[in-house]
Amino acid sequence: MSRFYSVEIADAVSLNANIEIRKSFFGLFRSAYYIPTQSKVESFAFFYDRLVREDLENLLKADDDKVADVVRHLTLAAVPNGNLKVELCVSRDRRFAALRLYRFHNLLYCPLSEVRCFEGDVAVAVASLFFSK
Repeated sequence: MSRFYSVEIADAVSLNANIEIRKSFFGLFRSAYYIPTQSKVESFAFFYDRLVREDLENLLKADDDKVADVVRHLTLAAVPNGNLKVELCVSRDRRFAALRLYRFHNLLYCPLSEVRCFEGDVAVAVASLFFSK
């Protein structure tokens, strides 16, 4: 886990209507909260082998009603340094998740997708890919 604003997708996530940014300690620290549940949003970065690129792209392109099926058939195993990076912002209660896929190219991780936000049961399903219960 890292601080919310340490990932590139934080700015896009903070524009979501259901995300509230709260300042603390004289405005020096900022935290994001998912408004419907008042749950704090945390950020993570995971690295994967290039072999799962198509699976992750399918997840990002799937309609909300099909995400659970995609998740059921998908198995991810993070690696220390991979060709793919997933930046994930997820609320502590797992009712909100946002992710973006990057690929390593010319010594940088370049975006392969737009930021995709999930809410409710769909977010719980997506978060289950990255976290054990």
